[in-house]
Amino acid sequence: MKKLSLFFIMFSMIFVSCKTQKDVNQVVYNEVVNQKILYGNINRNGMMKKPFKDWFRTEYDAYTPDQTSIDFLKNRIPDNAKFVIVLASWCPDSRREVPRFFKILDAIDFDQSRVSVIAVDKDFYAGDNVDVAQYQIDKVPTFIYYHYGYEAGRIVESPQISLEKDLVDFSKRKGKN
Repeated sequence: MKKLSLFFIMFSMIFVSCKTQKDVNQVVYNEVVNQKILYGNINRNGMMKKPFKDWFRTEYDAYTPDQTSIDFLKNRIPDNAKFVIVLASWCPDSRREVPRFFKILDAIDFDQSRVSVIAVDKDFYAGDNVDVAQYQIDKVPTFIYYHYGYEAGRIVESPQISLEKDLVDFSKRKGKN
């Protein structure tokens, strides 16, 4: 009986693992924008596949973050910080800002496991298993910065100054907004 229980537990873990892997980096054809789009929970690997790789790599390579801001952020972002990024792979603003944001995260050695990325369609929907409504998204991309248990800042569509300088401002916030 113990062997049967152990087998069932192992099989369940493998099944759940495979299902989770399948649900990340989905590419679907969207008739509204007449192209393939990333959809649902994604990660950087999804953006590094064709046809998304071309715009991601081009913008990533072309961007040079402000070094003073990078140096400040390296020492300022707390270990409990996390980011939620809601983007649309069909959106020119997302195609510009998201690669730049990842370049900043790379420059400050930010742990990518603390970054959640959600790709939406034209209706800001990302599938049945992804709750985008909780983030109150009305434009993409939206970058939400959390630290010390609260939302410390949000960049909607484009930064106020620059991505890295806006993050410097967010990192200085102490209390709830």
